[in-house]
Amino acid sequence: MQIKKYSPEYEEGWLRCRVLAYLHTSMYEDVVTSKPTFDARPSIELIAVENEEVIGILDMVLDTNELKTSLLGKGLGAFLQIIAVHPDHQSKGIGQQLYAEALKHLNDTQIEFIELYTRGDEQANQFYQKLGFEMALETYDVFGLEKGLRKNLVIEGIGDKKL
Repeated sequence: MQIKKYSPEYEEGWLRCRVLAYLHTSMYEDVVTSKPTFDARPSIELIAVENEEVIGILDMVLDTNELKTSLLGKGLGAFLQIIAVHPDHQSKGIGQQLYAEALKHLNDTQIEFIELYTRGDEQANQFYQKLGFEMALETYDVFGLEKGLRKNLVIEGIGDKKL
């Protein structure tokens, strides 16, 4: 297994790794059809490759004095956008190796902390704690429409019942 800087020729493998890694997690619906880019912002984009197959991915965006992605810490931070390992290769330390490599890239920067957002996925949260992360904030998002803004749904053929 090799850890490399991401390059566009690996996009399809990056996408496959991400969707399969998310499949049986609380992130299952977060599907993308192209790798997100960071618009020339400083970033660390790594892949773990074995036999030319992408088996792990890590993207981290770095704050600058002009653009800040992190919210909770003071000073310049880094935002861990994604770290994922293909399910056939999990529990082999690949995620830890990707993270360790990313930390090496931060050595010559002014980054003071790393931030990430996660969901209630126990396995993922245990992994982040193993890396040294601590919960700083817990929030709940509830999606919906304010009462009265949605029109009633009428289904024809069922006695014009409203749902």
